[in-house]
Amino acid sequence: KRLLLVYVEAVKMLKDGVSHGLGSYSG
Repeated sequence: KRLLLVYVEAVKMLKDGVSHGLGSYSG
């Protein structure tokens, strides 16, 4: 298994979630 790939995917999803969260939060 490619642990690094899984980590990168997780970080990508996390950053997407944070972006959407901040966007909806700020208005």
